[in-house]
Amino acid sequence: MEAQPKGIVLLGSTGSIGRQTLDVIRAFPGRFKVLGLAAGRNDRLLREQAAEFHPRCISLALPGFTGEGHLATSPEDMACMPDADIVVIAMSGTAGLTATMTAVKAGKTIALVGPTGAGKTRVAVEAIVKWIKDKKPFGPLLWIAQ
Repeated sequence: MEAQPKGIVLLGSTGSIGRQTLDVIRAFPGRFKVLGLAAGRNDRLLREQAAEFHPRCISLALPGFTGEGHLATSPEDMACMPDADIVVIAMSGTAGLTATMTAVKAGKTIALVGPTGAGKTRVAVEAIVKWIKDKKPFGPLLWIAQ
């Protein structure tokens, strides 16, 4: 019996890490199902990704975005989708903070991409990781330092 594909929500799909995540998904057809894609401002690339991966939901951080054939929703709503097995947080800065906290509370496995340099962003990511660890027994965490 073949295993069901893992449901993936990818927050930050048009950035470098998001595009690389989609490359991995392409390399393993049938192993993953993209359920949601979220992007900042690159609507052209988000539309291309949606056409290829057919997610149920998409999100773009621009006013007036309607989803064009997909359910337009927030990253936070995507992060707690019942059939999402893994939530990849590849958003820059603190943009993914609320979605990360939502995914933790929903018990999702989280792949959190964070910077290794100094500064406020690293401090914020480290605070998130500590908060997640303190919230166990929620879902597993994979922190990918960039």
